[in-house]
Amino acid sequence: MRRLKSGEEVEVQPKTGTVWRAMLIALAVVVVLAAFGIVAGRLGELAEEPAEALELLSSVSALLAVSFIFLDMTTGSFRPLLNRVFKPGRLQSAHNAFGLVGFSLALCHFLFLLPAIGEHYEEANRALFFFGPAALVLLALTIVTALLAARLSHSWRVIHLLNYVIFGIAMLHALVIGEDRSTPGMLAFFIAFGTVALAGLIYRLAFTDWRVHFGRVSGSGGR
Repeated sequence: MRRLKSGEEVEVQPKTGTVWRAMLIALAVVVVLAAFGIVAGRLGELAEEPAEALELLSSVSALLAVSFIFLDMTTGSFRPLLNRVFKPGRLQSAHNAFGLVGFSLALCHFLFLLPAIGEHYEEANRALFFFGPAALVLLALTIVTALLAARLSHSWRVIHLLNYVIFGIAMLHALVIGEDRSTPGMLAFFIAFGTVALAGLIYRLAFTDWRVHFGRVSGSGGR
């Protein structure tokens, strides 16, 4: 604590906290830029085939959507740890923003595909093709529950687990029928994201109040 001339005491964040904040923000920027890195090799195609611009925008929006959904999940899963570095209110605002941006980009991906939706449907795996719209609907549900968390008591936490289902669907959808599935960086992109997401889920279930909450749910069911 530091006492000001006015007599007021204010909490001073240690320098280590500033370093951690800078590192984590830089890492978040890298996560977002990774999407552009994957499609960078296709930029040369635009000069030869301008008609491919819409398809490229679709790919970029899809990968960016995955990046922001990943950031949304990690800021939720590792909240107890991140609260030690960032102000809880700002962290919650960032968490909500990541989810909204991820949903908006996923919706853009779908809209960019609409002009050639029939062609994509004929060429893609039919089952996995519908995984995309299904993930979009589930993502909308989780965002709504997050925004209405105060009204939904503890039930929103259970619904929020759908984020991991959505991320799994997005990974499968992208790696099997995505336009950039053969890009060298694509597999590394999803392995890194998937590993961190799994670690976040394990941490969330094992070390936070989730076990207590599920105990309450099962206990209330027996009353």
